[in-house]
Amino acid sequence: MKKKNRLLRISFLIAFLAFFGLGQNAWAATVTWTGATDNDWNTAGNWSPAAFPTTADDVVIPTGATITTSGVVNAKTISINGNSTLTITQITNIATAGIGGITL
Repeated sequence: MKKKNRLLRISFLIAFLAFFGLGQNAWAATVTWTGATDNDWNTAGNWSPAAFPTTADDVVIPTGATITTSGVVNAKTISINGNSTLTITQITNIATAGIGGITL
């Protein structure tokens, strides 16, 4: 019975850490602007993969892009390459814990 309780506590601890801490990087991705649909940051079809960036994602904007926001902007980091333009008109949430932020 003691082994079963110990195993249950260890399993709970692992699940807790995976959900609230260690597992956060498992969902992080590099999201690249394609502009396939329009110039709106908040259009999923403009990103590869086709989803809005989250505060866990590293955003890459390639050279020559022109982007305007129509809603909240989320990203862990944003790299703006070449002569691209990003016009932020709404709330911006760039998670800059540790190394991060905006790179021009």
